[in-house]
Amino acid sequence: NENAKNYFDTAFKLLNNSNDDIENIVIEDLTPLISFETIDGFLAMGDYYIQEYKKDNSEVDFKKATHRYLLVSKIYNQLYLGQRYNESLFTSYNAINERLLTIGLEKPNDVILLSKILNTIENNGSKLMWSKFMFNNQRQQLNIPVIVANEEESVKAQLNFYQNTLINSEENSEEKITLWKSKIYELKNRLSEIQDSIREQNKIYYQFNAQDFDIANVQKALKEGEVIIKYIITDNYLCSFLISKKQIELLPTTNKAQVLNTLKSCLNDLKQRAPNYQPAFKEMKAVLLNQIYYQEYEKLIIIPDGALYYLPFEALFLEEKTPLISYASSLSLYQEQKKIKSTFKNLKVGAFSVSNQNSKLPKASVEINSILKIFDGKVFLNASKEDFLKNANEFNVLHLAMHSKIDEVHPEFSALNFYGEIDNQLFISELYNETLNANMVVLSACDTGTGFYENGEGVISLSRAFNYAGVPSTVMSLWKVDDEATAKKNAATIVDFET
Repeated sequence: NENAKNYFDTAFKLLNNSNDDIENIVIEDLTPLISFETIDGFLAMGDYYIQEYKKDNSEVDFKKATHRYLLVSKIYNQLYLGQRYNESLFTSYNAINERLLTIGLEKPNDVILLSKILNTIENNGSKLMWSKFMFNNQRQQLNIPVIVANEEESVKAQLNFYQNTLINSEENSEEKITLWKSKIYELKNRLSEIQDSIREQNKIYYQFNAQDFDIANVQKALKEGEVIIKYIITDNYLCSFLISKKQIELLPTTNKAQVLNTLKSCLNDLKQRAPNYQPAFKEMKAVLLNQIYYQEYEKLIIIPDGALYYLPFEALFLEEKTPLISYASSLSLYQEQKKIKSTFKNLKVGAFSVSNQNSKLPKASVEINSILKIFDGKVFLNASKEDFLKNANEFNVLHLAMHSKIDEVHPEFSALNFYGEIDNQLFISELYNETLNANMVVLSACDTGTGFYENGEGVISLSRAFNYAGVPSTVMSLWKVDDEATAKKNAATIVDFET
């Protein structure tokens, strides 16, 4: 091992054409060596030093391991360009997180180190969702030339056309399907190019995009009685960071296998509507929250990872007083969502429903009419997709009471079912191309928070698609919901939002 270390250090100096000691190397010195192979090499050397540290408790070895792991993170950040994760990116991200958690668990009381670890994990996480939310939410402040805006709208319209054609067609010709897919790929690239040029030409957006994440800013914005629980799952760990206004704690690793097995039982009980669901949820609470004194807090903000995206944490409390619970897909996104101020002086609800003989949602119209007795707004009974797209931006709260279709194989084909026989489905892929002004969307439909889990990106759901379109808050369901119970619950939800 000692020989291997010396060979690595010598080879590094030769490759880097430098006599500098590795301990003094910064990311700027590594520009010619930015690669996944370099990441693997530095991780291996960090692993060597952490093993040496565990043998004799040498702080010098711990410092060397930490330096290499943090340096690796910066190399990774140079490789990741902010788009959708691929397998290589996720594999490296997972490996780096595992090492960062290892050093964090060795020094659980070192708040400065824990802050560095959190910032590093967040800066290296997927920025796709955050980037799209920021772009769509800030559009009104951007200076976009008319010719560019017109081309963007034209490309979006073509993209929606070809995506709908592909989804709805019964065409069996491989040649035509390949042609449509090729056109979709081409249009997506062109849309990305247009939106990248808009970002580059607007300093407001660029400043947002250029800033590194700092957990201290999130802590400052937290209120007394609020706590963020951020879960991180790697190959060997399931850990949680507990972040309050004055503290950061890294809680010892939970039994990952037990959590995932219990989670399967919980989700199966929900799906089957099992009457005896309590034992599984009690066990889940015991293994997931046993180190967290949640009774001390009025509000929990959950940032899940992996399969935990599918868990409704509210169900863990059963008979107890449930703290307020909200969710975010990342600390970065949560930070920006909290900054959003209402775009309307007074709350104004746009309520869209589909309630007819075929929809089997007899209470949908009752639901939205009861909401409009409390709030200002407008009701769209048996609303078409066109009704929604034309009118949505007149309201700061959107309420959609209708059926949904969830496609777990092709998640971008999941949709909300509006009224009508032709072009009545609003697909996730279409929402990705929309810009919505609302501060909150209530998705009064089944399974709007579920979908296919994608490594590094989270669950590709209808709820996420509205975030993607610029809406900071969504109310969604993780299972089949009762029509009448939902009608009673959602008015109260909007009252809570207003207050």
